Amino acid sequence: AGGIGITPIKAMAQALQARGTPFMLHYSGRRPEEMAYRDRLTLEFPEKLQLYFSRIAGHARMDIDALVRDAAKDAVFYVCGPVTLIDAVVTSTRQLGIAPERLQFESFS
Repeated sequence: AGGIGITPIKAMAQALQARGTPFMLHYSGRRPEEMAYRDRLTLEFPEKLQLYFSRIAGHARMDIDALVRDAAKDAVFYVCGPVTLIDAVVTSTRQLGIAPERLQFESFS
């Protein structure tokens, strides 16, 4: 998720958690204080949440290619956020030969 795109992704993560389905939640924002639900997500998903800060020096940015490449072979990718994030995930999944039905996305602006 990127920015306010966390809104629908949060609900999906909560449903997966309730079902006991394994998942990882990757959430990128400019700064921690600007990220919606950050504190709540940190408490709800301590082992399943990875935060990225694009405007904080010294913090890792989300490496889309690595995340897609290292995901489980049957992973389904759900992406919501800025067009640049969605485009990066679409490009990465295509380059890695991931079936289009394994990628679901929605632009949230």
